[in-house]
Amino acid sequence: MIYITSLPVSLLVFLLGVLFLYKGADWLVDGTSKTAVRLGVSSLIVALTVVAYGTSMPEFAVSFLAVLRGHPNISVGNVLGSCIANLLLVLGISAVIKPIKVTKSVVIREAPIMALSSFLLLLLSVEYVLNRIDGIILFQFLGPAQLAIYSFAIAIPEQIKAFIKGVIPLSMPKFSQRPLEEIKKTIWRRMFYLFLGLLFTVIVYIIFAPLIYKLFFPKYLESIKLSQIFSVSLILAFTAPIMSILQAHQKTKELYIINNVGSVILILSILLGTYFYGLIGAIIGWIFYRFFLALLLIWRFKSQKSSPTQDAS
Repeated sequence: MIYITSLPVSLLVFLLGVLFLYKGADWLVDGTSKTAVRLGVSSLIVALTVVAYGTSMPEFAVSFLAVLRGHPNISVGNVLGSCIANLLLVLGISAVIKPIKVTKSVVIREAPIMALSSFLLLLLSVEYVLNRIDGIILFQFLGPAQLAIYSFAIAIPEQIKAFIKGVIPLSMPKFSQRPLEEIKKTIWRRMFYLFLGLLFTVIVYIIFAPLIYKLFFPKYLESIKLSQIFSVSLILAFTAPIMSILQAHQKTKELYIINNVGSVILILSILLGTYFYGLIGAIIGWIFYRFFLALLLIWRFKSQKSSPTQDAS
């Protein structure tokens, strides 16, 4: 791979790239227009297929290389930025230079699709934001130094929790093949054993946490006590099988209620905890959220009944 470090050479390459891009776009539009005439199809159809594919190739190349090099956020930003630029910049400047005539049928057909796509983007972004809401709140109220201490405090317990969440779904095929009433007869005993295992794990972690931080994170010894307190929330992961069961049985309504109510409680608990008590408040907010989520999972699971199709099987 060739890296250009000289500023004049970089500017020259950039200008040449803009020139080739302009000329290539001119050839592309001219060629597609002639193709549409020869084939006897609408220019809109050609624009939505051949032109769209051709103009998307640079974005595809950038996104593909970014993913290969371990930068998936660049891919997402590239796709979103490209769409925003096409709609607001390219289409806007084109309309300013020369008014664009659009038939009513095109607006009626395309506007709902665009609105639906925007809504789906917003919906899928909620989880991304929620996964980082604690960092956003702490950075806003306490600053980057306290955020770093907090990040190191929750790092190891969160890795343990991620491992637990990765192992439990392995039982989902069994859950999906058995009626809920049958599952309820044995799941509580399994959850109790999981609770004891998590309790033992937390006790061991609390004992060895000072040694772990002194060896691997000597600059963040302030995180030790916070991490020990935060690790208590791992015990509440004993309700994780309930989430797997609900997912296996496709209880969409219950999952929707749990996720949305839980999200509101998470934001409020961390926001209020951080505002009034700082770092320790954020940790306690996490513990309260997971305690509430555990109670909510147990309550919603107990209210579930097997569907007729499951009973018949």
